[in-house]
Amino acid sequence: MPKMRRTYRARTSQGLPGRGFLRYARQGRIALIFILGVGLDQLTKFLVAKFSYELIVYNTGGFWGFKWGADMQTILLALVLAALGYLAYSYRKSPSILAGLVVILSGAVSNLIDRLFRPGVVDFIDLKIWPAFNLADTLIVIGVAFTIIALLREGRA
Repeated sequence: MPKMRRTYRARTSQGLPGRGFLRYARQGRIALIFILGVGLDQLTKFLVAKFSYELIVYNTGGFWGFKWGADMQTILLALVLAALGYLAYSYRKSPSILAGLVVILSGAVSNLIDRLFRPGVVDFIDLKIWPAFNLADTLIVIGVAFTIIALLREGRA
């Protein structure tokens, strides 16, 4: 009687390792990047407001302090968030590009939270040679740099 060979298949429906497991693990890391970005920025703004209120500058204008009307800011922000969402969906199979886009998105959402619940975006880092900025602005710049590098590495730029 010949020996029967057992084959094992990954059963993703039961949460065992397989392609589905890796996809959910990647989604968890992406969600963690987003939550950490927004959370750290909001935490730094809270701490500065509580302990060093004199450092705060409320940016009621646009990016880097440009003076735009509220309607123009809302339209532009909606377009930017929609474009970032589309790009994140388009590059969902490329973890490095997706991570860069999510870092950008976390900074943008954190600044949007400020616009909705405070008199303006809370800026507290003032180097005197550049308009005041915050951690969310830094996340946006880092995310753009990371995304460009990832696009160049994958030959998509």
